[in-house]
Amino acid sequence: MLNDKKNLFLNKNIYLCNLKLCNIIASMMKLQHFLVAIFVSLIVFSNQSLSAQNKEEKLFRIGVKVSPNFYWLNYKTEGYVGNAQSFGVGIGFVSDFLISDNFMIKTGIDFYSIKLDYTMPFSTVISDQGKMSYSGTLHRQGKINYFDIPAVIKYIIKDSNKLSINAQLGLKFGCNYRAKSDETFTYIDLDMKHQTLYREKVNISDETAGIKLALVMGAGVEYKISKNVALYGTLMLNPGLTNILSGFNTTYTNTLNKATASNIELSIGIII
Repeated sequence: MLNDKKNLFLNKNIYLCNLKLCNIIASMMKLQHFLVAIFVSLIVFSNQSLSAQNKEEKLFRIGVKVSPNFYWLNYKTEGYVGNAQSFGVGIGFVSDFLISDNFMIKTGIDFYSIKLDYTMPFSTVISDQGKMSYSGTLHRQGKINYFDIPAVIKYIIKDSNKLSINAQLGLKFGCNYRAKSDETFTYIDLDMKHQTLYREKVNISDETAGIKLALVMGAGVEYKISKNVALYGTLMLNPGLTNILSGFNTTYTNTLNKATASNIELSIGIII
């Protein structure tokens, strides 16, 4: 009887894992099909709209940019609350590869940070309290530093002698290279008194994901100030697709730390 219950429990867990895996694969397939459909539609439209032009075009361009942005975090773990919005400024390098009269592949590297400010359930062992484990709340204030590598299709909607307008669609791959936080742990000791422990610049790399992925959607304009130099501006919406946290909560040990980060970004720069 006991073995039957164990087998039933294992089969149920395997079924749930397979169901989650299928849902993840289905979501990825939907995203892939969406991007392919958009890409094919743009190719068909471009072949009908713009013909080859008899003018000299650079196959490769490079530039620099500054990017004011507004971030918002979506905490998906129960009991995690805090300030989910923040403003920031990123910097980066951009490059365009011309692949047809009105299509470019855009890539480069962006440097920026995401601010963290939230409270969560927390448990830890306190050495000066008899090495006992105490549960309470942890207030975390810090930031995660990233560099991103975008892979974006840029479609030229309109191109005149001076001004051009473009639409952009793709993905952005982010790498977390530093994550630190100030932490305040509040708990009740054995004498039923409220106690507070504070730590500065704690390395939280183990509790944040090393890689994140975001969708890139937006539009931009370029204005030529000379034959080979242009000023540009781009407004982008970048919904987060993956978890930026990692590991399990220390109080509810079966609960994953989970949050996604999205942003609206205005990039202003120069390209040659």
